[in-house]
This record gives sequence, C-alpha cells and structure tokens, in this order.
Amino acid sequence: MEYPNKKHTGSKSQDNLAAQSNMSENLPEGFNIQCSPEALVRIDAEGRHTSYSENLFLVLQMKPTNIVGKNLSEAGYLGSISEDVKQAINLVLVSGQPFSKEFSLQLNNQPNWLSISIYPEPDNKGQAVGVTLIIRNITPQKDLQRQFTERVKRYSLAVEASDFGIWDWEVDSEDMYLSRKWKAQLGYYPDELDNRYSTWMDLIHPDDYNRVKRSFHNFLKSSSLVFESEFRLKHKDGIYRWFKTRAAATRDEHGYANRVLGTNRDITTEKKHQENLRMLHQAIMQSPVPIVITDLDGYIEFFNPAFCKITGYKKEELVGKKTNIQKSGYHPQSFYQNLWDTITSGNEWVGEFKNRNKNGRVYWELASISSLKDEHGIITNYIKISEEITSFKRLEEDLKRSQKRTRIENQSRNSFMANMSHEIRTPINGIIGFSELLKSGDLTPDQQLRYVDIIEESSRYLLLLIDDIIDISKIEANELKVKKDACSLKATFKELAEQFREMKTDKQKDHIEIRFRKPKLKHHDYIFTDTRRLKQILFNLFDNALKYTESGYVEIGYQLMNQNKIQFYVEDTGMGIPKENLKTIFNRTLRHAHSLKEREGGAGLGLAISDGLVKLLGGSMNVKSAPNKGSIFYFTIPYDKISAPAKTPQKSAKSDYNFEGCTILIAEDVDYNYEYLFEILKETKATVLWAKDGIDTLNLYGKNEIDLVLMDIQMPEIDGYEATRTIRQSNEKIPIIAQTAYAMSDEHQKCLDAGCNEVLSKPIKMKALLDTLAKYLK
Repeated sequence: MEYPNKKHTGSKSQDNLAAQSNMSENLPEGFNIQCSPEALVRIDAEGRHTSYSENLFLVLQMKPTNIVGKNLSEAGYLGSISEDVKQAINLVLVSGQPFSKEFSLQLNNQPNWLSISIYPEPDNKGQAVGVTLIIRNITPQKDLQRQFTERVKRYSLAVEASDFGIWDWEVDSEDMYLSRKWKAQLGYYPDELDNRYSTWMDLIHPDDYNRVKRSFHNFLKSSSLVFESEFRLKHKDGIYRWFKTRAAATRDEHGYANRVLGTNRDITTEKKHQENLRMLHQAIMQSPVPIVITDLDGYIEFFNPAFCKITGYKKEELVGKKTNIQKSGYHPQSFYQNLWDTITSGNEWVGEFKNRNKNGRVYWELASISSLKDEHGIITNYIKISEEITSFKRLEEDLKRSQKRTRIENQSRNSFMANMSHEIRTPINGIIGFSELLKSGDLTPDQQLRYVDIIEESSRYLLLLIDDIIDISKIEANELKVKKDACSLKATFKELAEQFREMKTDKQKDHIEIRFRKPKLKHHDYIFTDTRRLKQILFNLFDNALKYTESGYVEIGYQLMNQNKIQFYVEDTGMGIPKENLKTIFNRTLRHAHSLKEREGGAGLGLAISDGLVKLLGGSMNVKSAPNKGSIFYFTIPYDKISAPAKTPQKSAKSDYNFEGCTILIAEDVDYNYEYLFEILKETKATVLWAKDGIDTLNLYGKNEIDLVLMDIQMPEIDGYEATRTIRQSNEKIPIIAQTAYAMSDEHQKCLDAGCNEVLSKPIKMKALLDTLAKYLK
C-alpha cells in the first residue's frame, strides 16, 4: 500500500525497506540483518540518516522515532557521544577505512556501553558516499568483564593477604608455577627459586620425601578429588619447616591428572601448638585430679577420667548434664550464688565442696573454678580443677576433736593434779603433825594411842590414795595388765561378805542391810577372769553405795545373761545421782574429803578405776539412778567357764616363820626401810646382813654364804637390776626377791626379766614378806 507525498513518521515505509535491502551490499560477508543482534544505520556523506534497521531502538532500549533525513545531533539517540561518532564518520569518509570503538553513555538514566563499527559505502569510483554503522549494546558483556576483573583483583588480593603459597603444575611438563608467597614462605625472593617441579621436590625433608612422592603419584593416577599432605620443606636459613599442601586436579578422558593446582600453608607453629596441645590433653586425661569444663550455663562439655571416677558417672551419663548433679544439699543457695557471682565477673573462685556421687557417697573436694576467655576477652567457658580432701577433712575433724579433748583433758588433769596435791598433803599433815606431838613426850597414854591411831588412819588413806592414782594412771596409759585365772564365784562372794560387814561396822552403818543375791538355778562356779580385779570392782561399787546410803539396803549380786555373759550389780537405796551427772559419773575426778572418816573410802577415783577394769576384763559398765530413789551399778563380763583348780597347800602359820641357820642379805639404801625389815626378821632367828648400795651388795654376796637376797631396785652406784644380773652370772638358783617403789610402768616384769624370783611392792606388808620368804627358805 503506497502513501505518495507522505513524510516519514517513524513507521516503516517501502522506501526504508528498500533501503534496508540495499544496506548489506558493503557489509562483511555473511552478515544477516534480520538475525543480527546489532542495529544498522546508514548515513550519507552529508551526515543525514538515509535508513536504519527496525531493531535500532530495541538495542538502544529507547522509544522508536523517525530519524530518516536527520543528522546525529537531531536524531539524539546517541546522546552525549553524538559528536564523537560524527567525527569518526568524517574520518571514515575521508580515509575510506572502517572504524570501531566502544562508547559509554547514559540510556534511560542507566550507564550503558555501545560498540559502534563504521564501514564506508563507496561509489563505482571507490569514493565514500556514505557510511554504515553497526551498533551493539555490550553493557552485559562489560558487566561480566568488570565482575571478572574485580574477582581476579579480589582473588589476587586474597592470595597475597593469606598465608597460602600457590603452585600450578602441568603434569606433562617440568615447569611448575610457584607464587611469590610460596617462595617467601621459605625465605626466598621470587627470582631465587626456579619455577620447576624439581624445585619443590628437592626442598622436601629426606624423611618425608618417599612418603610424599608416593602419595602424590598415587593421587595423579587415582580418581580422588583432593590431595592433602603434610611434610617439611627446607627454609633458606637451613631449618626445616612444616607445611600442609592441598590440591585439586583436572583429568583427561582416562581419569589421569593433566593439571594440578594447589596451595602450601606453613603449619610449623600449629605443629608445635598441636604437640603442646597433645601433651596437655594427655596430661589432663592422665591426671589424677578431676577436671571439668562447662559452657556458660554450667552444662558439661569436657571432662577427664578422674572426674568420672570421683563422681561415679560413666562418660555417656555426663554428656548434656550440669555439674549440679554433684550437689549434696549441704551448701545453701547463697553459697552457689556467691560462686557464680565470682566466676561470671571473670575472677577465680576457690573453696570447698561437700558433694555426692552417683552411688550416694558424700565426699569433700577442694576446687578452683575460673573462666576461659577468647582472644577478645569474652568468657566462653568455665573450668573446674578439684582434689578430693575427704581424708583431710576427717583428719581436720579428728584434730579438732583431739584438740578439744586435749583441752578438756588438760583442764581435767590440772584440776586433778591440784586436787591430788590437796588430798596428799592432808593425810601427810596429820602424820607429820601428830608425829611431832608424839615426840614432845608430855602426853598421856590415851593421847599417845589416839595419835598413833590417827597416824595409822592417815597412812592407810595415803596408801589407798596412791594405789588409786597408780591404777587410774596405768589404765589411762594402757599399762595395767589383768591376770586371768580360775575364779570361784562362791569363794569371792564369801570373802567379800566378810569385808563388807567389817566396812559397815567401821563406817558405823550397822542399820544398813547388806543383801547378797545369786541365781537360783544351778550354774558353773568357776570362771576365767582376774579374781583380784573383780573383787576390786565390787569393793569400789559397794564402798560407793554404802557411803551414800543412810537407810535401807545395799544389794550385791550376779545373774547369767546367756551362755557367754555374766552380769554383776550393786544396788542401793541411797541419795541417787542427778540425771545431768550420769554422763560423767565414770570420769576421772578427785573428791575432797573433809575428815579422815570421809577419806577412809578413798578419793573418789573408784568409779573411774572400776569402769577401766571392767573394760580390761572384756566387759562394759552402766548405771541407772534417780535422785532420792537410789542407784544400781551393773557390769557385764565374759562367762568363760573353767575347771576347778587343784587345791593349794595352806599358808604357813606364824609359828612356821623360823629361818634359823639362814643368812638373808638386805640390799637397801634407806636406813628406816632396813630397820623396818630387820625388826620383822628378828623373830625368825635368821642371820641378816645389810648392804647400803649396789657395790656393797656384790661385796657382801662374794664374801658370805647367802641363802636369799632382798634386793632394792633403786640404789646408788649400781642399781638392783644390774646387781641381780651380776649375781645370776655365778648363781642361777639363789632366791632374789625384788622390793620396789616403782609403780607407773611395768616394773614387775622388768624385775623378773633381770633375774628376780618375785617382786614385793613398797610399802611391804609384814605377812606378805614372811609368806614370800617362807616359800624359798626351808
């Protein structure tokens, strides 16, 4: 359809289509206007548009408009580059040579890049009468190029900034690219090392060479995607450093690597840290000290075997748990609050825990809890290092109890010593005082007899006091020994009955009834125990009961508890014992007495001595009492039945103490002690010799025929032990009777070990002395 005389409006006219069909005459061979992404524009020699391709404004992303007959400035589609393009067109028209250039301009307020190529259109004479412009929008390509350039730049900067050395190897070639960083890691400048595969291999430590070469060649032949290895390379300073290489390969159709690209990283410091970490980890895992690491909320993240051992939990039981599984309930909440306040502020907490393990065992531990921080000083974890101190806590508690007990004992001992001094001085005062009155001579016979009685009573009390002190001291020092033998219950109670009746009369308490009770059932009479100590216990209990009973009765008896136990008791209707005093009734104490009559029963040590003796006999003692209702003391000992012993001959009568024809050597350094013994022996018609020290004893023994020696143990020059041993060297049969005042240690056995036949303790009683001598002198 034709529109004659119609001007071009931007729509396609047949003239423009015809012009487009002729545009390709001077274009490169194979150029197809319809298929090309480039726009075509024809401009005549006067600079006016003669035709253009229909995709021009699509390429330029502009609204279509008619530009035929207009110059570049009037057309406006090239914007700010119009003048530059116009100059290029003129250059092509003059030179007749094509021209190409890339231009940057704003299209629709967006930066764009155009590639413009200008070709001359010659006439039949070869003169350029116009040009053809090929316009291509290359903004996407420019963006890709820019991104690629930026990436390459970033990659180059990253490589330079990193601690990686780059290497690139064409496998079929000896050439290997070694980056500046690769060489710098070994202390070399870029031109100091050749970029060759052999450079790398020659620097490998001899001990690593075969391993690395073998594993690398295996990688080249394998289908592995990544190659990794650690080895040592020789630094320029001659020291080998550890490196870690990581590489990837491209492979041919047979799977064989044809190119390998890799990195080297210096791990020398890491290796040292790893070794230190390995040793630290091993030390922690083998440490006998429990160690545990938690997160900020107290959840367990790491622990060593020692922690498992002390808590009793297995490894899988601790994962995900909090350390509060150890709580025993001993510590208050404020204790843990103070702990958390300390460690969350970055400070170390040190203290003691009383914890409970999985099995319920309670234990003490001394712990140190501190925070672990990152390189910025931020707390990331908490670590607890602890040590079980249960045994030390027990020792501490024992020490505290011991110190308390020692303080109490010291107070008791000081009080005891003060009281003992008072108790000893009181009878001594009576002995010395009335002895001085006796020496005055101005006394009636009745007064003399009374004063002698007072001296005798004071002496008996003093001796009883000393015996009690010795017994209690031996019991507390664990030095008192019991001598068990056949003990007749019938004979023991018969003898005690006589003594108790005498005691009742002496204390002027005939109105008090004494009862004896024994089981009605027939039972075995003889038991295996220490008769003397059994009597002593019952004597002390009876004496104590009689002392505090003003009316009623005192009952002494025993009963069989079972086949193995027998119980003795002493019951009274006396004043009783207050409840608060029952706990300390068997403690050591000294009771002040205000008169000799009161002192006749001892100094108040009887209960403590009796309790100690019962324990030595293998039993226990208790008491039941109430004020004004009386008391009952009872003790239980083993009921060890034993056969009746053979009858022993009766002791010698007084008329049998006739030692005429016998010579007795008395070794005694104290004059009045010798005089006392001489007076006893005077009526026996024995010949008596007196040695005043150890040397004199040996001299008299060597010069005379001696039948028996009374050996004092404590003598000057040579003591009784040494004198006895000397005599025994020449005579093993002569009777030697030791006489000693020692009582605190096991003196009896020591005398026997020295060679003595028997031991008499001072003060020596007349009957005991005569009976002992009669045993050895025929």
